[in-house]
Amino acid sequence: MRLLMPAGRPDAERRDKGPGKVEGVFYNPAMRLNRDLSVLVTEAWAERHAARRTDGRPFRVYDGLAATGARAVRLAKEVRAPVEVVANDRDPDAVALIRENARTNDVEGRVVAVQGDFAFGLAGGRADLVDVDPFGSPAPFLDTAIRLVRDRGLLALTATDMTALCGVFPEPCRRRYDAEPWHGPGMHECAVRILIGAAVRAAARHDVALTPVLSHATDHYVRTYLAVRNGAKRADAAVARLGRAVEEADGTRHVQDRDALVPADVVRAAGPLWGGALHDKALLSDLVARLGDHAALHHKPLSALLSLAMEEAGAPPLHYEVGEWGRRLGSNPPSREGLFAALRAHGHTATRTQFGRDAFKTDATGPQLTEAYRAAAQDAQKER
Repeated sequence: MRLLMPAGRPDAERRDKGPGKVEGVFYNPAMRLNRDLSVLVTEAWAERHAARRTDGRPFRVYDGLAATGARAVRLAKEVRAPVEVVANDRDPDAVALIRENARTNDVEGRVVAVQGDFAFGLAGGRADLVDVDPFGSPAPFLDTAIRLVRDRGLLALTATDMTALCGVFPEPCRRRYDAEPWHGPGMHECAVRILIGAAVRAAARHDVALTPVLSHATDHYVRTYLAVRNGAKRADAAVARLGRAVEEADGTRHVQDRDALVPADVVRAAGPLWGGALHDKALLSDLVARLGDHAALHHKPLSALLSLAMEEAGAPPLHYEVGEWGRRLGSNPPSREGLFAALRAHGHTATRTQFGRDAFKTDATGPQLTEAYRAAAQDAQKER
């Protein structure tokens, strides 16, 4: 894909870190993985849509904050299913750039560039996938996005306000997401769950249920894809899966019912947040199968993310880190593999997770984890 920037120079999808602005139109090269994954997810959902429809209506995507149109053009060009992408931005320079990028990539018939506020970019219509990818928090767009997405559709949310979601500055998290953040080891998973929880509560006000089918925390942002179903009972069921993340004095982490009393010895707590699964294993298997058919994607990071998501899909919420447990016990940490072996030998589950290189999930309590950790550390010492 050739992506034109305002100065007219071609600008390929680079591997730079962090966001970038060129003459006022926002472009973030570090979102390559985000856009790569969008191609796979959109294709999978569009094919499901086509299997249900008999009227031939194409799968409609609404990118309400499209900027350069990088995502919109890629979806139109790379998704191997009939899609129509409405790319909206309120900046007239961005809209002109979207149209030029669509022409440059021969997809102008499938990308409709619109200038307007996010709420009015679909001109009264609705979409099968609504993507909210702002610079900062998606919270101001949630109610509108939920009204714009069709039943059985998909809502995609990106949040880059990590200092709020991870509790560096808790006040913005309370204000934007009506939730108490978690600061310290485990905060990135809680950030994802707070975002999902805020979306679930916003949707429930419209008698709409949201269920995450794929979620991840990568670099400076979190991203979640939420399946949409209409109905008050479904919305009630989704809200019932909200809870509060707690860490007890013995180190045990779990999600409790949000109406339960917080124990007096809790070290930290966060929420309300989503307490259910972050991924749908059937979708993950589908995405892995599709990956080899898309030569333009960066396969290695995508494959790694999907593999870790598959592994953690059935694991309990909230994770630990090998290093932090070593600091807690004042000992040199064993390898993660050694700790896993000790946990499994003691009858517990142990899985890797996407939330850190030495992060893991287990059904062990804090004391049980301590016992396994010490056994693994002793084994590691003997091997030395």
